[in-house]
Amino acid sequence: MSFVHTPISVPIRWELETVSAEEDILPAFAGSTEAIVFSSSDHYAPFCAVTLQSLLEQSEKERQYDIFILTTGVSRDQREMLGSMVAPYDNVSLRLVDMSQLASRYEFFAHPHITKETCFCLMAPWIFSNYTKVIFADSDMIFRADPTQLLALDLTGVYVAATPDIVMSAFLNGYSEEYMEYIPKMVGIEGKDEYFNAGFMVYNCALIRKKFTLEQLCRDASEKKYYLVDQDVLNRFFKGKVYYLGLEWNMPPDSYVAGGGKPGDLRKKEYIQSAPEPLLSAYKKAHSAPKVIHYTDTGKPWLFPDDDLADAFWTTAQRTPFYEVVLFHYMRVHAERRAADLQPMQPQIEYYPQGHLVKRTIKRVALVFFPRGTRRHAFVRKIYRFLRGKKE
Repeated sequence: MSFVHTPISVPIRWELETVSAEEDILPAFAGSTEAIVFSSSDHYAPFCAVTLQSLLEQSEKERQYDIFILTTGVSRDQREMLGSMVAPYDNVSLRLVDMSQLASRYEFFAHPHITKETCFCLMAPWIFSNYTKVIFADSDMIFRADPTQLLALDLTGVYVAATPDIVMSAFLNGYSEEYMEYIPKMVGIEGKDEYFNAGFMVYNCALIRKKFTLEQLCRDASEKKYYLVDQDVLNRFFKGKVYYLGLEWNMPPDSYVAGGGKPGDLRKKEYIQSAPEPLLSAYKKAHSAPKVIHYTDTGKPWLFPDDDLADAFWTTAQRTPFYEVVLFHYMRVHAERRAADLQPMQPQIEYYPQGHLVKRTIKRVALVFFPRGTRRHAFVRKIYRFLRGKKE
């Protein structure tokens, strides 16, 4: 895909308010007890910002948006850039929630691709004790519809509204013998279409707090070796009390799930084709008109810009102050891949350490996007030196 970037002007440097997860967090707007919550690390903040931008672009003036990002630390520069994004909106509040102390009490066993920030969703109903409903969304999404319309759902008697997990349904329908044994045994779910994806949920916080404690969920996640940790725990505890949303509210593209994006590498469609009907047909319909695109697994659009629906991410990224950071991240990863590909094919370059080859490749690519003497060049140079631990 081609990138056409119109530089944006961000005149406001806005320091976001940070509150502790152990504080009594109050709603930002009088009379409102509903919130939207993301989680992010400092590394993930630029990608979370793209998700945030897509949400802001779907927002409506007559609605109020009380937004939080759960984190153990975001740098001051990134906090200010995030703040600048919401500053023009009178009906939007954005606060960071410091999870450091609360998260330190638990150690979750997880696969390498699942971060500790992913598990913060287990704590949300109790962190936001003054809220009745909370939308919890992953930070690798693009909104094409306003999710706050789901807050009007009648969730009486159910703990959560979420979509069936199309990939897990395929696994349980015969694709994976491992999961066909694991899910009934560890999670307690027998049905092929009952397991939900925890990447996008509407919590009925009041009912959850009435029936469970934070300690119950987090201890269970800490003491047992779940494959998918937070998602497995939520499915185990909320089984039978789920309002199932249409797949258009949490639609995973046909992205790479293994390998480096080369021909023959495993793609998600190889899973999904094994999903049972009518779920498979529902997925195909949702793919044509998704309301929320969820870039699950390892095939992220900032790594594979030509992948399925990756253009939705990149066109949104262009309208954020993080665009150059995201683009530089892609160039760095691409340069490393290119260097790895060239190394065995060109014995003459073995004179140079691979790190030197990567650096030279990054420089060549960067000068195309960020010519010397431009403001963009100076900005990316500052980011690069920061990442390398150097000072100007």
